[in-house]
Amino acid sequence: MNTRVAEGSAPAHPRRAVPGLLARPTARTMPWLPLVLAGAAAVLLAATQDRDRLLVLRLDEVILAVGAAFLLDDPTEETLAHVPTSLLRRRAVRVALAVPLLSLAWWQALAVAPAGAAFETPVPGWPLTLEIAALVAWALALSAGLSRWVPERFGGVVAGPTLAVLVALSVLLPERLRLWVSPEEPLWHHAHRLWAVALTIGVALFVWWSRDPWRRRWVRRPP
Repeated sequence: MNTRVAEGSAPAHPRRAVPGLLARPTARTMPWLPLVLAGAAAVLLAATQDRDRLLVLRLDEVILAVGAAFLLDDPTEETLAHVPTSLLRRRAVRVALAVPLLSLAWWQALAVAPAGAAFETPVPGWPLTLEIAALVAWALALSAGLSRWVPERFGGVVAGPTLAVLVALSVLLPERLRLWVSPEEPLWHHAHRLWAVALTIGVALFVWWSRDPWRRRWVRRPP
């Protein structure tokens, strides 16, 4: 009986330790350069431009999101398709490792961006943080979805320009769907409810397009 108790005391879910085991080798193989360059460009733009704060920070949002689109570039995805760790979990580890660097770059941009007196009310940081979170989610989702049609799984090469085109097209949205509004406009809070919806959709698409190939078909198990 003691033997059974000792055996039963073993951890029931050993896979919980998998992300920690993946962190170090994943960090060594991740393409850090695009995100580092994007972060440096965003901080430099915020520190050197004397335009209004809202415009500068929104340009930084797009720059950082485009840099984040390259985080999933992994030419070994096909060779790792047989491992027990799911594709979604491997990609989630990559995103988690990049979050501190991305957050640091954004925090620095917020800190050094020009104050500007273009608006009667100050531009709050949290709504803009929601905007960049939605853009990064869409960048990762596009990279995850388009990588299967790109040589060596370099989805960021296509996802970055695609995101830039979507941002440009979003300026043409009708009044009730406008995303790029200023704090003085009455649609400011409504626009950020739309940003929250965009963030939710981006995360859902990232999860959906990160399924393992063998899980992309619905198979009914016999009772």
